[in-house]
Amino acid sequence: MSWLHGAPQLDRVLSRFVDEHGQVDYAALLADGSAQSCARELETFNLGTLDAREERLAFWINAYNCLVIAGVLDELKTNAHYRGVMGDGWFGLLRFFYLKRYRVGGRPFSLTTIENRILRGELREPRVHFALVCASNSCPPLKRGLYAAERIDAELDMAAGQFIRSADGVRVERETHTVWLSQIFQWYRGDFERAADSLLGYIERYLPVDDQAYLARHRPQVRLRYFRYNWQLNGKRMGEITPRR
Repeated sequence: MSWLHGAPQLDRVLSRFVDEHGQVDYAALLADGSAQSCARELETFNLGTLDAREERLAFWINAYNCLVIAGVLDELKTNAHYRGVMGDGWFGLLRFFYLKRYRVGGRPFSLTTIENRILRGELREPRVHFALVCASNSCPPLKRGLYAAERIDAELDMAAGQFIRSADGVRVERETHTVWLSQIFQWYRGDFERAADSLLGYIERYLPVDDQAYLARHRPQVRLRYFRYNWQLNGKRMGEITPRR
């Protein structure tokens, strides 16, 4: 079975090594080797088989998340104390997302190219921000399974709703008329505003009914503030990792 038709090995990786909070057991994954195998399978995937928009969305979201995991494992092979992309400051982030290249369909891609040129650029889908996981604790939780082309709209809506209603996504502070947001909404504000009348208008559709009613009454008074992003690695049992030389 190909990546296009389910990538069953990656589906098993996600269901086995990701917990209900989206935390990844990188120590067990490093010993298992299956995540690296999934990434290698991408090298020879025929990108020409991706026809429908739904197929492209599901494929590139799954590929991005797979490659992020593979990238973390590469770091852990030589640095048992690796704690995330910002461990080396902004250069670590630049190296991980912009400079490192992976082969997909025989072509080199950075993680930033997949996110910005394909998912945000060509496919123009703001909900990918709730599905792409950059291996950090402030990211949306990693899904314990694959995104499927035939269910992609429903699954992206579910991911959006879960994140926006979570403590890390959005908090409506009524006593101060403040809406606290993940910095994802600050960095990609334009994506959300293109899909709605405003950033609040986009968020509002996924909020609980009582928060929607509050915003409808007090929107002119509301100010936006942003949580500080936690770049620490979304991993568990990290002390068990032994670097490979």
